[in-house]
Amino acid sequence: MSLRSLLTVLSATAVVALAPAAVPPAAAEGIPMTITAIERGSGAPVPGACYAVVDRGRGGGGIAGGCDDGKNGDAVAHDGQVVLTTERECDVCEVVQTLPNLAPGVVTDHLLEPMQTGGWHDYQFQNHLKPYLQVEFVDARTDVPLTGACIGINKSGEPGGIYAGCDGNDGGGAGDQDGSANGVVETRRLPTAGTYTITQPASGAPDGYLVADPFDVDAPPAETGDVVTRTVELVGNATLLVRTVDKKGRALDGACYAVKDATLRARLGTVCDGRAGDDDGKTDGVVRLADLPWGHRYVADQKSAPKGYKPARKSKTVTTRPGEQ
Repeated sequence: MSLRSLLTVLSATAVVALAPAAVPPAAAEGIPMTITAIERGSGAPVPGACYAVVDRGRGGGGIAGGCDDGKNGDAVAHDGQVVLTTERECDVCEVVQTLPNLAPGVVTDHLLEPMQTGGWHDYQFQNHLKPYLQVEFVDARTDVPLTGACIGINKSGEPGGIYAGCDGNDGGGAGDQDGSANGVVETRRLPTAGTYTITQPASGAPDGYLVADPFDVDAPPAETGDVVTRTVELVGNATLLVRTVDKKGRALDGACYAVKDATLRARLGTVCDGRAGDDDGKTDGVVRLADLPWGHRYVADQKSAPKGYKPARKSKTVTTRPGEQ
C-alpha cells in the first residue's frame, strides 16, 4: 500500500472515531400538581374524588383533570390522592372538586368542598361528612325507651320523602342503620346538610302510644364521629267511654255530650251516640273517643238526653290512663 493510500484510510478512520453518537431528543416532562382530600376530624383519605384545573390567568382554559380511580395515570384508586400533570402552569388556578359515586349505586359519604384558587402548587381539600340522625323514642312520663317506632324524613319545605325507617327494621327494610330494636332509629347519611322535617306515619308509634307531631331538625355538615340526636317523648293513648244509663244501670242510647280537654283547655266538640265522632259507630248508649293522650283531664257535659229523659245537670270529669275508661 502506498503512503498516499494509508493516509487516506487513517483519515477516514479518525473521522469515524471522532463523530459524536446520535442522542434521541429528551421526552417532554409534565409539571405535577398533587391534590389530596381528607376527612374533617379523622384526617382519613376521602376516596374517589375528581378534579379539574382551569387557568383564569393569561393562558386561559382548562389545563388538567383527573380522578382518584386508578385510571389514566392515577397510581392507586381511592387513596385520596390525585397527581395531575400538564405542560404549562396556570397563572391563576381554579381547582374544582367533584364526588361521583364510588361504584354503581354506592354514593359517597362526604360533602363537596368549595373551589380553591391559587397558583400552581399542591392542594388539599378537607371534606365534611354528610350528617345523619339518631331519633330516640321514650315514654313521656317515665323516660323508658320505647321500641318499634317508625319515622319518615323530608327536606323541610320540599315535597317527597328521602328516608323512611323503623326501629330494629320492624316490618322489613334496612332503614335503621344500627339494626337493633333499642328505641333508637339511626338514619343513613342524608344527602346534604340543612333542616329536615321528621314525621311519623299513622301507624308509626309503638302499641299503646300516640304518634308525635312533626318536628324539624337542623343537620349541619359533620366531622368524624358527629351525629345529630333528638329525643322524642311519646304519650300513651287512651280511650274515653261516656256511658249513659238509667237508674237500674241499663244502657240508654242517643245522648249527646260536649267534651273538652281541661288539661289543654281545648274543646273537642259535641259527640252523639252512634253519630260522627263516636268511634265505635254504634248507637249503644256509649260514646267512644279513641286515641286521646293519657294523663289529661276530660270533662263531659250532656247536651241532649235520650228520648224520654232530661239532660243530666252535672258534668262528669275523668283523668285518662292507658286503656279504656
